[in-house]
Amino acid sequence: MMDDAEIVFQVPGCTTARTFRAETTIPYSGRDPRPDGTQNNGWFDLRGRPELVSEIKEAAESPGLQAVLRELAASDSIIFSSACDRTVANIGERGPGGFHWEAGAFVVTAFADARLNRDSDNHINVAKEVWKNIAAAADWSAAPILFELTAEPLKLFFGQSDCHCLMLKALGFGHSPEQAIASMESALQLIAGSLRELADTPTEFESRFVLTVTCLNPGCQKPIPFDLEPSPGSEVPVWEDLPTKLSILCPSCGITGEYYPRQVRRGKAIPTQ
Repeated sequence: MMDDAEIVFQVPGCTTARTFRAETTIPYSGRDPRPDGTQNNGWFDLRGRPELVSEIKEAAESPGLQAVLRELAASDSIIFSSACDRTVANIGERGPGGFHWEAGAFVVTAFADARLNRDSDNHINVAKEVWKNIAAAADWSAAPILFELTAEPLKLFFGQSDCHCLMLKALGFGHSPEQAIASMESALQLIAGSLRELADTPTEFESRFVLTVTCLNPGCQKPIPFDLEPSPGSEVPVWEDLPTKLSILCPSCGITGEYYPRQVRRGKAIPTQ
């Protein structure tokens, strides 16, 4: 893949990837209509309100996309939707199996618990569970379909930086627009069914900060890896709960230095002395 993305795992029918370029904000504002008449309508908060899915204009003509949104809006869903859309295009000779038409739909998701969005591996773990459920239920002979599950960095998540999201994308193919749309709809129903099972499936998430500091001893300056466990009663670490100052022993030189873990960014602690 490109330098700003990597494939995490790939099997027939599904590609799960991680990108490194932030292009999305949650929530986001609506925009004026485009020249082709389409429009970005902005974020609609469906959390705990699946009955409002019918108001999402991007999903108005897609029962499958509505089904996915309803599962994500359920009160027991660990992730929620922040954006969605669908397209139909003539892709000519590029289609698999000689199909010239492609219909695609995507939903951008994030954890309801904002702390879990800080580690993209948490989204990859969700993607693996989503795919496992799809693979167990799919009838691959029924329709030509593909899935793309991508963990992406966010510009901001409700004002917070260093967060990520997961895009769930379903693709359907056919010899006509109608066939491609029907294939895409079947793929979306598989995602909806997978999300329904996901709500009842324990999923492992990163429950600690894995940090690295550089030894403050000028004659050593070797990296010191260490873990910070979550606060008592919390399943994941809360950034604001990190201690203001930590005394850490360097195993290389035996000298203890004081470090400030709240200055950690992207897995590295920066000492201030």
